Amino acid sequence: MGDIGYTAAAAALRRVCDHAASLGYDAVGVVGYSMGAAAAVIAAGQGAPVDAVASVSCPGDPPFMADWRHRPSGWRWVARILGTRLAPVLHLEQGPASLAQKVAPRPLLVVHCGLDTLVREADSQALYRAALQPKDYVCLPRSAHAWPPAASAEVLRWMDRHLGSAPFD
Repeated sequence: MGDIGYTAAAAALRRVCDHAASLGYDAVGVVGYSMGAAAAVIAAGQGAPVDAVASVSCPGDPPFMADWRHRPSGWRWVARILGTRLAPVLHLEQGPASLAQKVAPRPLLVVHCGLDTLVREADSQALYRAALQPKDYVCLPRSAHAWPPAASAEVLRWMDRHLGSAPFD
């Protein structure tokens, strides 16, 4: 696995959103888990053509922004047991909370997993506080970090409210 950072992940997501927009979809919703949650918030904050963003277990902003590097070697094995992969070097140059207010006027859902050992509830709350309306916050008290089965029903109901239901045939 190569190096990855918030900016690279957000840029990749932006390309996907641009392609979806070029296909003429009526609405595009983005759901991100963990690093994908940070990418979703950042991409939307930078103007990606999305209509709603759901962020599940979004990491908090780095302690400082300028070319900060975190080497997660000690945490790699713990993360792997929890079902998470960490790159050898994470470049955390711009955090999601710093762009959360720019997601508006598109709705943002922030989901915190109560048993999360990687993302603190304070980080989820900071992301929520930084965002402008419309926004919603959900805590799943019995869910571990970015666990899709625990969050999927809540996220899909929220997306349905904000984008309308679409047939999945």
